[in-house]
Amino acid sequence: PKIRVWYTLTEIGLMHSRRAINPFQLHLAPGGYTTKKVQENGGNVVEVGYPKFAQFFQEGSIDNKITRKTERSTILYAPTHNKDNRSSIPDFFRQVVELTDDFEIILKPHVATKQKENYFLDMFSDFGVNIVDGFRMTRELLQDVDLIIGDLQSGVPFEGIITNIPTIALRPTSPS
Repeated sequence: PKIRVWYTLTEIGLMHSRRAINPFQLHLAPGGYTTKKVQENGGNVVEVGYPKFAQFFQEGSIDNKITRKTERSTILYAPTHNKDNRSSIPDFFRQVVELTDDFEIILKPHVATKQKENYFLDMFSDFGVNIVDGFRMTRELLQDVDLIIGDLQSGVPFEGIITNIPTIALRPTSPS
């Protein structure tokens, strides 16, 4: 059987449309919203939760600290890519860089950023932003983070919320 594992917690475009659901015989959903949407469109669904977030509720699950460069408060900026294949970086680069005067900034770019928006990574480095590998688990960084800034369509703001870290969710604009 053809199985689809849903990972998003938000509605993005036609993701929950009948056309997106019909090719699969079984859907594994992270929660009630996706379960409801799949059922409404005639899909067979099992609600399995969100294993990525389950780790946060296990004893001693947040480890592998990064080394802070200073004693300043630390912000994790974790942009993702939206349906237009761009992140919030073009919209908020200047504002994030301005924060380097008062905060240590850790940038965890989406893996597509290295392909689509790589030129921003060099500019962030020039301003002293600590860039970590996009494949690195966010939970590994959270013990040293005082604030999370992530794109609204990303799972990162949810990780901040469930770990009680102050969180800002950005909504990038679509390209003109």
